[in-house]
Amino acid sequence: MVVTQSSSNSAYPFFIGGGEIGKLLLEHNWQDSPLGDPDYWPTQLKSMTATILASPFPMHITWGDEFLQIYNEGYRPILGSQKHPGAIGRPIYESYPEIWKQIGPLFHQVMKGESVRFTDYELTLLRNGYPEICYFDFAYSPIIDEKGNIGGVLTNVIETTRRKKGETDIQKLSEDLNAINEELTASNEELIQSNEELLESKKQLEDTFNQLEESDTSLRLAVEAADFGIWHIHSVTRDFITSQRLRDFFGLGHLEKITIEQALQQIREDFREYVSQTLEKAIYKNGEYDVTYPVIGLSDGKLRWLRAMGRLRADPSGAFSDFTGVVMDISEFKKDEQRKNDFIGMVSHELKTPLTSISAYMQYLQMQVKEKADDRLLRPVERSLGHVKKMTAMVNGFLDLSRFESAQIQLNRDNIDLTLLIEELAGDYEQHMLTHKIQLDVEPGIVVFADGDKIAQVVNNLIGNAIKYSPLDSIITVYARTGQNMVEIAVKDQGIGIDKREQLKLFERYYRGESHGTISGFGLGLYLSYEIVERHHGKIWVESELGKGSAFYFTLPLASP
Repeated sequence: MVVTQSSSNSAYPFFIGGGEIGKLLLEHNWQDSPLGDPDYWPTQLKSMTATILASPFPMHITWGDEFLQIYNEGYRPILGSQKHPGAIGRPIYESYPEIWKQIGPLFHQVMKGESVRFTDYELTLLRNGYPEICYFDFAYSPIIDEKGNIGGVLTNVIETTRRKKGETDIQKLSEDLNAINEELTASNEELIQSNEELLESKKQLEDTFNQLEESDTSLRLAVEAADFGIWHIHSVTRDFITSQRLRDFFGLGHLEKITIEQALQQIREDFREYVSQTLEKAIYKNGEYDVTYPVIGLSDGKLRWLRAMGRLRADPSGAFSDFTGVVMDISEFKKDEQRKNDFIGMVSHELKTPLTSISAYMQYLQMQVKEKADDRLLRPVERSLGHVKKMTAMVNGFLDLSRFESAQIQLNRDNIDLTLLIEELAGDYEQHMLTHKIQLDVEPGIVVFADGDKIAQVVNNLIGNAIKYSPLDSIITVYARTGQNMVEIAVKDQGIGIDKREQLKLFERYYRGESHGTISGFGLGLYLSYEIVERHHGKIWVESELGKGSAFYFTLPLASP
């Protein structure tokens, strides 16, 4: 089946039109590959190679008993940053050793003539230097050669990780907020219904992309039927070709042609720079483009929330690239989400007032009991006061969440003495806490340009978590070290540690570790800390091992001298 004779041809017509992958296939040293000279490949392998290279949909071929790989541009992101381009012409089990036990039997099954198909199939991939839990819709089909024998396996695949995690978020939101009251649960059910409608719209979009190989005309009809706007950008001339529906979304429907700058001008000011930078990165650095933003129509002044998705494809000539995508109107989904946030904020505000009064009464009662030295009453009073404080912290967390998601939280940045801030926070803990010892290792005179209250909230959350998850009388270390234009802050404990799988989800909204079910909280603290640090243009992460404690790190930009 594999032929290794040399060929005089310097190019192979079935590699033409494959973009960057096609170029790599042309330049590949096939003489040293088990597949041998492409001129002598089986006819069916040549035909299938040309088919997948012409398709924008992610497709992949494994040929022969060794399962030697060829794939197209659409499939390349699935390989990540470490498996491409080394996977070209190599056995698939060498590219995916971490999942071969899981998918290998499926390939052998197809080589016996049985097609397989899965939806939201879970795999843990090592494609970017760390384990990722990923989900895929895929189908494996046998490739029949001209003699009726099965020569290889054709894979059609699309990654559904983002949608799957979105469904998980919705499920957690519905379950956790149920603890507040029944009316909030009804609101979450409406949100779930809206999300399902959005997922259905996304499915329609995916179905539309699947039809690209049939004809461009079919694509346009399907997109217009789904009420999507379509656009096309030339990477060199920056010509911006749009559909009528897209111009309507931006309130520019009265114009026959618009520029990129005109479209960006209708994006709400607080999102304009972010969308512009993401677009430029996608066009000229082959970055991802999947953004959500509000626009204010020029002609009608109407606020609409849009989601835009696009993909870059190099022209076979290599002189320019085409950047093509779609825009969908998700305003109704955003309205439902805003109603949910408003409701959370309203309920939290309503709860905060009586909790403040109860706390004041309990503190007064605590003082009276201490004066009378009544030990029988002192302990239940102090425990009740502790529960009130926990409930107040949860309500404040929901208020912060509502403000973040409604874009109502503003950062009041100034040059602040980070060293002094950390020392004051640690001093407050040591004054009122006798169960743990806080050890400081902070450089003097560190100044950052930040919102002091928000950074204090992050440090307080990390120290509070360290206290909750570490044994009595243990040491909690807080350190800060400056580097090139940044400062790194860490909070380390000697606690129970965090499992590697949980670390991947730790900063997700409402996530609480499976082993921490007995410790109160709604899983908002680390999510809010992540949002605060990200809005300061910093990074936050965790390093931990079960039974050996945890270390939470985050970085902040230093103030300009």
